[in-house]
Amino acid sequence: MTAATSARPADPPAPGAEAGRTHLPRYVLPLAVVALFAVHVALGLRVDGPLIFDGTGYLADARWLAGKGTTFMGQASFYHPGWPLTVAPLFRLSNDPQTIYQGALLLNAALASLSLLAYNALGRALGLRPVFALFAAITAAVYPAVLLQSTIEWSESLFQLLIVLLVLSFHRLVTRPSTTSAVITGVLAPALYATHPRGLGAVPVVAVGLLVLVRLRVLSRRAAFVGVAVTLAGFVAVRVLNGTLLDAMWPANRPLSEGDVLSRLTDAHLVWNAVVRAIGQLWYLVVASCGLAMAGLWMLGDRARGGRGPRVTAFTGLILATMLAILGASSLMMADATRVDHLVYGRYNEGFLPTLIVFGAVGVLRLRTTRSLATALAAVIGCGAVLGVATVALNSNHRFTGSIAPVNVLGILVWSGDHERVDILRITISASIVAALALAARRHSARTSLVVLAGFFIASAAIVRHDDLGSWSRYWSSVHRIPDAVRALPARGQPVSMLGGDLVEPEAADFYQFQLFDRHLRRWTDGTAPAELLIAPRDWEGAARYGLRLVYPEDHYNAALWSVPGPLREQLAAGGYLFASDPLAKLPLDATQGRIDAPARVTMKAGSRKILTVRVTHTGGGSPWANQDFAGSRIGSVRVQGTWAPAASATGASGLGDLPYALLPGQHADVPLFLHAPSPPGTYQVELRLLQEGVQTFGASTTITVVVR
Repeated sequence: MTAATSARPADPPAPGAEAGRTHLPRYVLPLAVVALFAVHVALGLRVDGPLIFDGTGYLADARWLAGKGTTFMGQASFYHPGWPLTVAPLFRLSNDPQTIYQGALLLNAALASLSLLAYNALGRALGLRPVFALFAAITAAVYPAVLLQSTIEWSESLFQLLIVLLVLSFHRLVTRPSTTSAVITGVLAPALYATHPRGLGAVPVVAVGLLVLVRLRVLSRRAAFVGVAVTLAGFVAVRVLNGTLLDAMWPANRPLSEGDVLSRLTDAHLVWNAVVRAIGQLWYLVVASCGLAMAGLWMLGDRARGGRGPRVTAFTGLILATMLAILGASSLMMADATRVDHLVYGRYNEGFLPTLIVFGAVGVLRLRTTRSLATALAAVIGCGAVLGVATVALNSNHRFTGSIAPVNVLGILVWSGDHERVDILRITISASIVAALALAARRHSARTSLVVLAGFFIASAAIVRHDDLGSWSRYWSSVHRIPDAVRALPARGQPVSMLGGDLVEPEAADFYQFQLFDRHLRRWTDGTAPAELLIAPRDWEGAARYGLRLVYPEDHYNAALWSVPGPLREQLAAGGYLFASDPLAKLPLDATQGRIDAPARVTMKAGSRKILTVRVTHTGGGSPWANQDFAGSRIGSVRVQGTWAPAASATGASGLGDLPYALLPGQHADVPLFLHAPSPPGTYQVELRLLQEGVQTFGASTTITVVVR
């Protein structure tokens, strides 16, 4: 075989490909990466994290890898250390949890932005001209999940980058076979597994693939042997590191690992369920990509048939086998799941979907006639419909309503009618319409078609970020307030203990362990004296036995911050940071000092309803303000009361607004106040006043002018 033959691209350019520049100006690619990074950062603004408690497991790994100590993860799932290895330096540079969290998001934004270069390189390797390769790369890089997963503290951005790098290494392996290319491939496969357990299948795919290339006379025996040895050594290294982390931070009865999941292959019922899940996930890939995934599979399948020679067949075979392994892992993981987003689970497969989109762009380029465009549209609509009907029929309709975790189905949320239902028909039709618009634009040019899809992806990401992830961020930042309470106390640098024995709910405990790691948070299980600040359940029976005083109760979790007897207790009592022993007692005078910030003027339609958000600040001392039931009612909690003047009809009667969480002295909260305008038009005044429900009214008040038209 000549050198010229071995250097031939695995996927030669399509005849009649669109004309374009032979070379792009050097500044174009770097500028595109910088612009993409800016988009990622913009989407990540105002994310108050961690966004989900899963991410704290990755951060715990990074902390351990940085030599900053261990945490106890309890029943939280185990998280692989690939991405934490890249985050670990942040723990060496800073001791502030929020700084580390923001640094992790910037790192993810950088990884996701750099993937543009890899997608562009893949397009060039497939024979695309520079301009079209860049358009294909941009379309892949702005797929909603790629844009949005960088705003979450987990490994998705690294996993997506490693997938396309592995595909590029496959290409190098068949076009420039050498020991070096075999070693690169052998390193990337276990790196994928180190990043997430769904990458496990890449290890056997690469090991077997290297041996097949020897049989095809593409790769030398020596190169293949070295590549397989590197692959296996990397796999063993990952397993050893996983075991070390598990022993350090997870209990023996931890949740499922990949070995436990593979054991499901021995259960015929779970194997059938995995097949059913695979159908749902294939439907997801079709509709979430508006048909580009189908085009990509068509291109890969066309090359895998063998008509282009053994090198192209081997190249596409390795890619398809890797993607199939990930799809299999995802389906098997969801085999016993019944939650609605798990039935069409997208998150695992969105690791390879951007790479598949690049192949799909090649497919779009090859649609040149009206007949081929019509056939492509019919294929997208037909496959979406068939897979959708099969998904519904095999799972039954009633299972497509219920709780949905948005992060698992980011690609279809833009079509979501509500947050508790996956409407298969609506989503399939919507995806078909977008695909039709993109294919109609193809009649102008393939680049125009990709611009339509890229524009749709960017707009979808912005909408989903605002409507779904934004609300998630606000929710999660409001349900674990104890770290903020600790920092609001005059207790600089004081350590914090957390009651052991899994008495503190695991979801809350995971948040606390990251957000308070700079306070030397430790578990208290041995009966010795805890730190003077202790996190324990609100209803913990040991509170009276140890003489604890309540500092701050969580609202969502059964957890509270308590003060242990000692010098700090006296300091907190003097500053008014402790709840009274009787939470239903009248608050001291100092604790009745507050401020309400509200708009001076509001306009409403007669009889209409409006949610008015006002900011309430605890400006006094004496005691925190409660926001929850203490004795089966709101008696004793602090609320906002709105009273209309002059006296309005019943629909304009006084209304109450509740604090979203308890407030320590100096803290503030945004309170939604529900106003129902009177029927008669006119100008009214709404007086807002703070009160302790059933006990007393505070002195501070503010007035809003309401113009009813």
